[in-house]
Amino acid sequence: AFFYKKKIPLSTMIQESIQQKFLHAHQLENYMEKIGQREIFVLEKKIAFLGTIAGIAPMIGFLGTVLGMIQSFITIANIHHAISPQLLANGIYESMITTASGLIIGILAQISYNHFVLRIQNIAQYTTLLTERFLPIWAKWNKNNTIS
Repeated sequence: AFFYKKKIPLSTMIQESIQQKFLHAHQLENYMEKIGQREIFVLEKKIAFLGTIAGIAPMIGFLGTVLGMIQSFITIANIHHAISPQLLANGIYESMITTASGLIIGILAQISYNHFVLRIQNIAQYTTLLTERFLPIWAKWNKNNTIS
């Protein structure tokens, strides 16, 4: 079972195709291909946000790193006496936390995105294979049930 809760693309393709009245197998094949592309698009649309998160999270982490380092340098610039490591610690701490958070979120989002892309590709391949097997069966059935 896939995260796609409606019907799998193949069942939609067959159901909608059977409802149409096609005289030739190539018409059915073209129609099934269009339905399959539509269903795969719906699946891909649902995971687009993961790709965005995977790309943006490390950049947000890096932004936090830069801001943390700026904070540390501002602290250095405003001190008129000896600089102690404790004064710089907050900025460096912020830098490290945001970097690690951005990377963790980005890595997890990228792994999830790749997982779902692979699943969608598998569904597309499986659907294509079953469509190729279905068409000869339909052609034989259609030939036997056509009124001359």
